Amino acid sequence: MMIYPNPNLYYFVIMPFLKTKREFRPWWRDATEKVIRNGFRVATFGKTIKDKYTGEFKNDKKHGKGVQYYENGTFYEGDWADGTRQGHGVLSNDCGHDMHSRIYTGMWENDQPHGFGLKQYDDGKLYKGLFYRGYRHGHGCMYYPNGSIYMGNWIEGHRSGVGRIIQSDSKNYYEGIFQKGMKYGRGKYHHVSTGQIQDGVWEDGIGKVSIMWDDKRSRPIAKNMTKFPIPRLYLDQPMIIFTDQATPIYERNRICAY
Repeated sequence: MMIYPNPNLYYFVIMPFLKTKREFRPWWRDATEKVIRNGFRVATFGKTIKDKYTGEFKNDKKHGKGVQYYENGTFYEGDWADGTRQGHGVLSNDCGHDMHSRIYTGMWENDQPHGFGLKQYDDGKLYKGLFYRGYRHGHGCMYYPNGSIYMGNWIEGHRSGVGRIIQSDSKNYYEGIFQKGMKYGRGKYHHVSTGQIQDGVWEDGIGKVSIMWDDKRSRPIAKNMTKFPIPRLYLDQPMIIFTDQATPIYERNRICAY
């Protein structure tokens, strides 16, 4: 026996409604997106109230003086142009209880340190000098946690070019050519603790060829002065030896000795 459906009756099938996940939108976001801001305003941009800007607007972009608080706990106070950090400004960490520690103080361009500035690093280093698109670039001084100091040229965040580094413990210092943070090329190492000067050519921080003599200025006050002075040796043509050793280094890296 077969049962056929009655064509005069309507059959309804109840299907569950599929709900799509809606993006969380705070009530204040819709209100702020519908207006074009100009002049002094307070606006919130992120998903939380912590991402807040208080300052000047122009054509709905941050422009002029203002303070931006970020969700990661840092805040920027300074100049803005067309919605980006541009001009002089300070980036700091909010430590709570009205306390904060500065991360970077100086010039900005397109949301990056650019120009003269002072930056404090998490590992204790302090840099004071020129920046270029976020990199240490140009002349600057780096103060290391162990007391050592580097003064000289930087290229894309590395010690490169002419510079001087002073060691904190012995006060010995090297002045000459650097490349990517290493002594590289012609330079002099002043052994202040023993009273000697070492003049030569360096590669990857290691002296390839050099001569050493007693320094009349530092030897009398040297803490670990050598028992006997170093006799001064003279070469007939010292520059020929230096040139022969330095030429392959400069040709490989295209740098010039001073």
